[in-house]
Amino acid sequence: VAQGALTSYTFSNVTTDHTITATFAINTYVITPTAGSGGSIDPATPQTVNHGEDFTFTITPDPGYQIVDVGVDGVAQGITSQYVFTDVRADHTLSATFALKTYVITPTPGEGGRISPADPQTVTHGEDITFTIIPDVGYQIVDVGVDGVLQGITSTYVFTDVRADHTLSATFALKTYIITPTAGDGGSISPATPQTVTHGADFTFTITPDEGYYIADVLVDGQSVGVPTTYTFRDVQLDRTIHATFQATPDEPAPITITVKPTETYTFEITSTQGLSVSVVVPAGAVSETIDLVYQAHLTVTDVPTGYAFANVSFRITAYLNGNRQDSFRFENPITVTLTYRDEDIAGLDERTLRLRYFSEETSRWGDIRSLEHNRARKRMVFSIDHLTKFALFGLPEGARNYIYLPLVLSNQ
Repeated sequence: VAQGALTSYTFSNVTTDHTITATFAINTYVITPTAGSGGSIDPATPQTVNHGEDFTFTITPDPGYQIVDVGVDGVAQGITSQYVFTDVRADHTLSATFALKTYVITPTPGEGGRISPADPQTVTHGEDITFTIIPDVGYQIVDVGVDGVLQGITSTYVFTDVRADHTLSATFALKTYIITPTAGDGGSISPATPQTVTHGADFTFTITPDEGYYIADVLVDGQSVGVPTTYTFRDVQLDRTIHATFQATPDEPAPITITVKPTETYTFEITSTQGLSVSVVVPAGAVSETIDLVYQAHLTVTDVPTGYAFANVSFRITAYLNGNRQDSFRFENPITVTLTYRDEDIAGLDERTLRLRYFSEETSRWGDIRSLEHNRARKRMVFSIDHLTKFALFGLPEGARNYIYLPLVLSNQ
């Protein structure tokens, strides 16, 4: 008769024979697995294990997940894909936690630009992330590379459904622009072909008239810059054009010579066949000894100051003493020069900006001469001059500058 599972049994008041039997079985224990979201433990149900046996569980993350930790009886065991209970002698628990995988995307911009965000980015499995490629001022994107594979020119790149580490690179280069030179008949521009210029660089062209021609005008981007023999584009930041026109050099009038004595006043007037009028008054006492003054009219000027235009009035007065040219000659008393211009001489020019200038042989530059009178109604200008050189009338193109004018009272002459 079964008595149950007893560790002792007492026969009381024994009066007959008896038998006692005992049966035994090995102890068993339960190991209970618990998997968090993102993975599984196999086997997944509680397992009964005999005393002293070993038992193995496999921990498997779902796609895109990774094992974060494995716990046995509440004690972390670290990251492992398999756990073996050895010589089992008690109940146990097994737990596993999982998390989405993360990947690192590393941006690397070259010189001349940047990538935003600029730092390596941690991205979870399956997510998207966008990078912006930004060139510096004056630079342009040359190429974008992903994991070493060129993607072409793009200002943004999107990594979609990220499942691995990646790299993003960008290369940049200075922008380039084209300066296109063209020249009319009678001269040339050097270099003569379109020139590629990098952003911010300078580039110089030389304008050369053929023999028997002079520079009539130089246009930069369609706007006149006068008649320079060289033109430098500064800090180039867009495509540009330069065009030069030339005209045949006309025969200049013969020079006029007048002998001036110290004690006498001399006036000579020169009116060209084109109707231009120049009057020169040399007062008594202007010279200390008898000299010859040679007046030479010039119909062209090839070295117009930058930004100005020639107003078709130019002449040179030279002093000779005993037949020898006096390059540094100065008058004891200033002479007076009156010139009269025509509407056609100043066509396209702002009349208010007309200036008579003298050419300095020392500096090879034009200097201003202050006018004593500028009567625009009579188209007449009067100047006082104490030295001799080349003189020319220039003006700014209409609309080139804005001026504020105050009233000026002129005497009637």
